[in-house]
Parts: sequence; structure tokens; C-alpha cells
Amino acid sequence: MARLPSRQQRAKRQQQGPQGQAGVGQVEQREAEQQQLQVIADRAVQHAVRQVAQRAAQHQARAQRLRAREAQPARINAAQQHQRYGNQQADLRPAVQQAEGHAAVLRVGQPQHAGQQRARPAQGNQLERQVADGRAQRHEREKMYHIAIIKRRFRFASPDKTRPERVQSWQAHAASKPLKEEPMKMFLAFVLVMVIALGAFFALKNMRQSAASVEEAPAQTGTVYFAGGCFWGVEHMMSLVPGVLSARSGYANGTLENPAYEAVKTGATGHRETVEVTYNPDLVSLEELVALFFSSIDPTVENRQGNDVGSQYQTGIYYRSQEDGQLIRRLAQAERARHPAFYVEIGSLTSFWQAEDYHQDYLIKNPGGYCHLTQDDFDRARATGKQPAPRKAEYRAISPAQAREAMDAGAAPILVDVREPYEFAAGRIPGAVNLPLASLVNLAQEQLPDKDALIYLYCRSGARSRTGALQLIKLGYTNLYDLGGIISWPYEVEQAGYRQ
Repeated sequence: MARLPSRQQRAKRQQQGPQGQAGVGQVEQREAEQQQLQVIADRAVQHAVRQVAQRAAQHQARAQRLRAREAQPARINAAQQHQRYGNQQADLRPAVQQAEGHAAVLRVGQPQHAGQQRARPAQGNQLERQVADGRAQRHEREKMYHIAIIKRRFRFASPDKTRPERVQSWQAHAASKPLKEEPMKMFLAFVLVMVIALGAFFALKNMRQSAASVEEAPAQTGTVYFAGGCFWGVEHMMSLVPGVLSARSGYANGTLENPAYEAVKTGATGHRETVEVTYNPDLVSLEELVALFFSSIDPTVENRQGNDVGSQYQTGIYYRSQEDGQLIRRLAQAERARHPAFYVEIGSLTSFWQAEDYHQDYLIKNPGGYCHLTQDDFDRARATGKQPAPRKAEYRAISPAQAREAMDAGAAPILVDVREPYEFAAGRIPGAVNLPLASLVNLAQEQLPDKDALIYLYCRSGARSRTGALQLIKLGYTNLYDLGGIISWPYEVEQAGYRQ
């Protein structure tokens, strides 16, 4: 509290007038500000002392936990501990003096430093002595308390050998436990593992598809052209030979380029209905194919086979290489000697044009269609050449790229669309036949009698084609492949009346 001015000071201020009073007011204001600053400083010191006490308590608790943890494996013996604390006595003196200063600050109404207390008179009543003794004891306890805190703090922070031991123990403890990965690292590791697993799965799937796909064409193949009347029956017969890779109907020689059937059937173009046969010489020889051809035709008539009459039905064998031509002529001479008349043309091929799509695999697409050949001819075809090991009826898949590559190499699969008729009309692979999945089993038995024929099944997305393939496998179809969905077919698609 500010002291009131004396009577002399008030008289002096009155003599000085307003200016003197103003100067005195400034002095009083400065004194008030100094007193406020002193109060703020005292509060700051008290707050600092409380902070020191709180931190000291925290350090004490931490030191107790560490001592309890270290007490199990190895403890410092009493001699080493006594020597360590003996070496620290000199370093504790400044801390003790600082603690005494903190204790003095806590005294209410006595801002003097410890050791500078006012000397109390020896005289006084007993009550004053008791109060003085109690206050002295309280100050002593405060001093000892702060000394103990500083000792513990100094011990905790001292670079003794227990701290490295604690560090080593914590390092060993951390090394014995696996580190916890962060959530993002765990997620990235999971994604990486899934990508690797999926890549391995699809790679294995492609390897299996490649191994189970259509047999690869041999390094060396042969090609010969047979005209035996209507090419529907000749194509089907040749396709049944085990060593034949492909049989394709078309128009040989003639005077027009890329003729249409409407022009060829008039007989005025000079073309012959001919089947291009590509074969594997390791499985069937040219001699066997020529012998099969001669056994299926009547070589004694000209421009006719069965009920088919016209120049387009003239029989003949055409070749590309002179080596094949010599062999074919020699075989034809032997065949000529067995007949009174012989009207089979033997010569080199000048041109060959593939027939329209509806002529390809006609008897497979139309099992009840017309054919001048008999079932005996088809049975001899199956028995011609080397008989491969019987195929096993099992599920096989083929990709669109593999299917297209096989067809470009000469394979002539039966493309079966198992979708509904309205889906089939909206878009289909060229040359496909529609056998809806709901009636696939019954329709296959009627329209796909050859269970060894090469068949590709497809649908819209791949689900129905797999189901249909499994159904036909149970029926014993041995050369069937699941082509998947037409949505994955990147090549041309045929719609009603035109192609895309």
C-alpha cells in the first residue's frame, strides 16, 4: 500500500502551485508502477518455484520407475554408489544455495535472501519465541525439501553409468519387438502383394491356355486342291482326316477374279468347285489323300458327280509345286489303268478364290444338307493317316487373339453362339451358328454330330459360354474351346445384313 504524504509535503505542493503538483503526481505514478512491477516479479518468482517443484516431482517419479526396472538384472553395489555420490558433493553446493534462495522467496512478507534475516531480540514473551521457532522450523523444512529435489534432479541428469545401461536396455527391448508399420505402408505392401499374386495367376492362366489351345501348325505343311463335284461333301470328308489342318471350299482356275457363286453355277466361268486341303505330312501323306479322293469319286464321267451336273462339278486334282505334280501324275496313271475311261483333270493351280461363308462347313451347319458322298466315305476319311491318341473331353479356354491366330493359320472351327436369338441377330462373329444355352444339349446332338470337331463357344460376357462348354464336355465333345464373351472380341462383328 502507498504511504500518505506528510503535512510538510502537502504544504510544499500548495506553494508550488499547479505545476509543482503535476510533478509530484508523476513521481507518485512512477512509484505506483514500480510497486506493481515488484508484485508481478514476486508472482513470477513464485510461479517459477512451483514449476520447479512440479518438474522435480515428475523427475522423481520417472527416476523411481527406472530404478525399479534396473533393479532386476544388475544393481550398482554400495561401494560404487558411495563413491559416485562422494564425488558429487562439491557439485551440490551451488544447487543448495539456489534452493535456499527459493525457500526465502516463499516467505510471506520477507523478501530478504536467506541468511540475511533480521535479528530478533532475545527479549520477548514466550508466545513470540514459539512463533519464531515454528517459523524457523518451517523455513528449514522448505530448504531441505528444495535441496532434496535438486539432488534428485542432479542425480537423474548426471552422466553416470546407469543412464547408458538404461539406454542399452531400452534399445534391446525395442529390438526384441517387431516395429509397427504405419497404416499407409501396410496398405501399400498389401496392394503390392495383391498385384504380384494377380500377375502370377494370369500368367499361369495364359500358359495353361496356350498349352491347351489348338495344336500348333507344324514347321512344314503341304497343300493340295481337290475338285470332286459339290464341294460341301468333299470339304467335310477331308476335314475328318486326322492329319488335315484345314479344308476350305472355293473356286479354282476359271476366267473371272473373285467370282460369286451365282456366276460359277452357270458353268460359263470355267471354275471348278474345289477344296483347298492343308495337311501335316508327318500325320498323313499326299499319297493317302489322293487315294482317299479317288475312292470317293466316279472318274469315268465328265462334268458330273452324282446328281450334280455342270462344268463346275468337273473332277480334278491341282497342285502348286512340281514335286507334288509329279507324284500326283504318277498316282493318276495308276488309277487310270483300273478304269475304262478316266476324266479327272490333273494340272497346276492357276487361281483359287474362297467361296462365300455359308459354303464353309456347310454340312456341320446343316447336318441334313444335301451331299453326294456317303457315310462310308466319311468313315474311310477318319481311318486315313496316322491315328492320333484319343482326345480327352475336358474344359479348355482360348483367347480371342489365339483363336484368330489359329483361324489365320488355317483352322476351321465351328463357332457356336449360345446367346438368345435376338442377341445373335444384333451382332455375331462371322460364320457363327446360334445354339441358345437353354436348348444347347438337344441342338448339339442334332447339329453337331461330330464330337471330335473343333468348336469355339462364345456368349456375351463369358459366363454362359463356360456353362455351355461344361455341358458339351459331359456329352463327350473332345475338341471344344471356351472363347469367352463377344464383348472381348476385337475383330469384325457381323450384324443382320452387314458387317462391322
